[in-house]
Amino acid sequence: MPGCAAQSSQKRNPEKEKAITVMKDIPPDILSLELGIGLIPLVDKDKGAELLDIIQSMRRQIAIDWGIKVPKLRIVDNMLLDPLEYRIKIRGIDVGGKNAGKEGYKIEHAAMFITTHLTGIIKKHAAEFSDSIKDNSQGG
Repeated sequence: MPGCAAQSSQKRNPEKEKAITVMKDIPPDILSLELGIGLIPLVDKDKGAELLDIIQSMRRQIAIDWGIKVPKLRIVDNMLLDPLEYRIKIRGIDVGGKNAGKEGYKIEHAAMFITTHLTGIIKKHAAEFSDSIKDNSQGG
C-alpha cells in the first residue's frame, strides 16, 4: 500500500536525531586547513612534517609582529579535493584555497606556498580572532 511505505520511511530514529543535534552543537574550529591527499606528506611526522614546523613558526611570528594570537590550526585531509589542493576555513567558512599543482608548485615547495597564503588570510581576517595579544596586554 502506498500509505504504508510513506509512513515507514518517515519513522523517527531518535539516536540519529540525537547525533545530528550533538554535531550541530559542536562549534566549528576557529581555523582549519583541509589538504588534498597529495599534500598529506607535508604533515606526516615520518616524512618530516615540514608544514607543521613552518606553521608553528608563522603563528609565533604573527604574534610578535602583528600582536595577533593565531589560534591553533586544525589540519584534516579532504578526499574531495584534488591531490594538491587545499582549503583554509575560519569557523567553518571557506576563506581561501588553491591548487598548488596548478600554481606550478611541486610537493617540495608546497609547504611554503600554503604557509604564505595562510599568513595572508590570517592578516586579512585578523579582526575575526578575538584573542589579541595587544588587547590583553592593555589591561582594559
